[in-house]
Amino acid sequence: MLSVRNLVKTYQTTKSKKKNRFKALDNVSIEFPEHGLVFILGKSGSGKSTLLNSIGGLDSFDSGEIIIKGKSSKNFSQQDFDSYRNTFIGFIFQEYNILENFSVAKNLALAIELQGLKADKQRVLDLLEQVDLKDYAKRKPNQLSGGQKQRVAIARALIKNPEIIMADEPTGALDSATGKQVMETLQNLSKTKLVIVVSHDRDFAETYGDRIIELKDGKVISDQTKKEITAAKTASGISVVNGEYIHIGKGQNITVEDLQVIGRTILENSKNSDTIITLGDVPNQKVKKLVNITNSGDQETFQDTTSEDIKKEEYRSGDLRLIKSKLKFSDSFKIGASALKYKVGKLFFTILLAVFAFTCFGIIDAFASWNRADSVNQAVSLTKQNNISIQKRIRGESSYYYKLAISENDVQALESKFENYDFVPVYSRGASSYMSIDGLDSNSNEYTLYGCCAFGFMSVEDTNQLSNLGLTLQGSLPQNANEICISKHLYECFKKANETIHGFDDIKNKFASFSGFSGDYKIVGIIDDGTDLSKYKENNSESFNSSNYMQIQAMVNDLNYSYARMVYVNNETLQKCINNGFSNIDLYMYCENTSNNRGINISFYDGVPSMAYIKRNSLELQDNEIILSASSLKNALGLSSTSELKQLIDSGLTIKATSSGMSDMVLTVVGYNDDGAYVVNNYTKDMFSLANNSIYFYTM
Repeated sequence: MLSVRNLVKTYQTTKSKKKNRFKALDNVSIEFPEHGLVFILGKSGSGKSTLLNSIGGLDSFDSGEIIIKGKSSKNFSQQDFDSYRNTFIGFIFQEYNILENFSVAKNLALAIELQGLKADKQRVLDLLEQVDLKDYAKRKPNQLSGGQKQRVAIARALIKNPEIIMADEPTGALDSATGKQVMETLQNLSKTKLVIVVSHDRDFAETYGDRIIELKDGKVISDQTKKEITAAKTASGISVVNGEYIHIGKGQNITVEDLQVIGRTILENSKNSDTIITLGDVPNQKVKKLVNITNSGDQETFQDTTSEDIKKEEYRSGDLRLIKSKLKFSDSFKIGASALKYKVGKLFFTILLAVFAFTCFGIIDAFASWNRADSVNQAVSLTKQNNISIQKRIRGESSYYYKLAISENDVQALESKFENYDFVPVYSRGASSYMSIDGLDSNSNEYTLYGCCAFGFMSVEDTNQLSNLGLTLQGSLPQNANEICISKHLYECFKKANETIHGFDDIKNKFASFSGFSGDYKIVGIIDDGTDLSKYKENNSESFNSSNYMQIQAMVNDLNYSYARMVYVNNETLQKCINNGFSNIDLYMYCENTSNNRGINISFYDGVPSMAYIKRNSLELQDNEIILSASSLKNALGLSSTSELKQLIDSGLTIKATSSGMSDMVLTVVGYNDDGAYVVNNYTKDMFSLANNSIYFYTM
């Protein structure tokens, strides 16, 4: 019925930081009989449990195959292995694996339902009677002894009427007397089933087993079957076993011939060793068991297994029929919910303590993980704003922050993390740009007070984009490079500062200009973001005083980072604004140890200049590395030759920022070029792209 052929199983272990491959099974082949009690012995790590798990389909193997009723495991899917276990295999484990929250009868009933059968009460009782536990049906597992629990596990294994029972150290957690009871039960079952037992107890194996297979280092080193040796007998039936043991059956008559045989045997044995004659029933039974003498006077002994010892039937692959396991949803739910019904008082206090523990943990975590940015974000959300501004900043000394440009990679990272939000790039010089309109007064107190300033420029292409962002349009969208739309807030600012403005037509097609940018831009529309300005209450006094000034300035500052201070352009105009406002960033280095204290103007270089010298082979710079102009370096350091400069770089030329808030920035000069440009990686380039701030350095 069952054959194992050339099984190989390898584990990878880590020892002393080295990976080693360990063969748990090394080309193991075994033919099993149709029934009988087969013991698999071996020391820990010999591979016996791995072999049992592989045969039972609990563990995979690297190569080889298992033949079950003529069908090879090579043709098995994982579902086939599950069905194979459910159909043919009954498992008995050392730890019992009984559901503690259910009675003995319910444990067996659930196992019956897994076979797709109705859990008949009489069938459950019949199973318990087979293992002598019929009177324990209503007991919970915690009311049973270890041996009784193991017999429940045996009964559960018998539910499917399996043809193979596999037991992994079934007596390992039991005392000797209880272990004998379990082994006697398995021995009785082996008369009609194949029982495979993994054990380390040779005494049990020799006493109860029909066959002993011993493993070492994943290989079969011994395979022996118990065989009966016929002893020499007298005419009346007295047995002399191997010339060492004399067996006289209970109630047997002894003749003169028998006495002569007994006398000769004793005389012959006494020449070499002591002779002890026992007459008590108890010692005689122990001797019989010790030397395996049967009641008929013959002797049983283990000898090498031959093919004649393994009685097998012939099978075809079609003889293997598998049953899929299934359990009703109600029972599955009960198993999960049973813990809620068990020890209600204990459950209540467990929940109470868990709530208290999680509350304390939450409080501690709240204090430990408080973050100003998160708190501000939550505060903004409470204002029910439709949009917020996201900035990228770095922190220097004294908690001073520098704003950095947000890259395309940053936008992609935000979009991947917040899938339900739209991110629209806004381009800003880092400061407001005052806006003026031809023909309108821009010198009044109202104009200055309300701050008719654009804080950023944003591209709009169509009305669908406006709708998605919650914006509405009056007029038309910018189509040409010199056309713009202004926000409704900017329009309202001009309206307050100029009594001649009564509606959109009064500024339509007028030209606006912005501080910091060249060119004039025609106003073709007004875009309203729906900002509620009613919360900013103005002082109605005719003169401007500190009270209404602060109120209005609060409104201006609040709206800096929103659509309310935005100028809307098309892509062509936006690129023009970027070119005029963002690409001419200068970096200054101050070399403290030079006699003339002259700074070096290092222009931003978009690209990789030709290298005159670099101290390593790769241009992939680290975040703290920089390449500078040779002429600028020599001038600042007071050097006359590039060879001197090269020596300084090779020995480690380091510069440190002196600008306010940036004195923690330290860079290492790793090369020089002749193009008058500096070279850094993208991260460091972002740090230098700070709203036209100059950064000064000195050599360390």
